[in-house]
Amino acid sequence: MEAMAASTSLPDPGDFDRNVP
Repeated sequence: MEAMAASTSLPDPGDFDRNVP
């Protein structure tokens, strides 16, 4: 899920929390 997280298109505080500022 690193590819999706890199985009940070979806503000999901689940797996993208570490990618979302």
